[in-house]
Amino acid sequence: MLTRALTDVVHLRPLHTGHVDAFRAHLDRDRQRLQTWIPEIAEVVTAEDARAWLEDRAGRGDDDTAMFGLWTADECVGAAAYYVWEPAVRTFEVGAWLEERFEGGGLAFAATCALVEHAFTACGMHRAEFLIDPANARAAATLGRIGARHEGHLRQSVWIGGAPRDQQLWALLAPEWRGRERAPAGAGTGP
Repeated sequence: MLTRALTDVVHLRPLHTGHVDAFRAHLDRDRQRLQTWIPEIAEVVTAEDARAWLEDRAGRGDDDTAMFGLWTADECVGAAAYYVWEPAVRTFEVGAWLEERFEGGGLAFAATCALVEHAFTACGMHRAEFLIDPANARAAATLGRIGARHEGHLRQSVWIGGAPRDQQLWALLAPEWRGRERAPAGAGTGP
């Protein structure tokens, strides 16, 4: 099971239905902003909604763990997830987000690296994919730092807030990951 200290204060560990209240509290603290990038968060309002959302994402990882929380003590302040897990073609998709108060300290980078490293080294996956909103400059910067390549622009590929929106496709291959220059120790140095 993947768990990792990202900083002295923030840890990456599995997020499951036993964490419904902590997950919902996390979403409520930064809901408006998070919905800009993850519109389905608008549907996670009640404890039952949060439980269903987490259950729906279970089983998308290597050991039925697809969602990971970024935790300070017992407070969930972000998440990272395997959105797609296709072992037959050795491809997976990763996403991560944080509450605004924790942005800028390298935590999304560290969480994304942890999931990518685990998928490539422990699970034998070959291709990581990332779909982001073209306006999300922080996500693009994080992906550039891990060595992912911008592979394309998908026109009106998702429907968000009643309108079509574009996405960018970024990808990283296992040999590129293994050959990249390693991030300095303490890459995640936020609060």
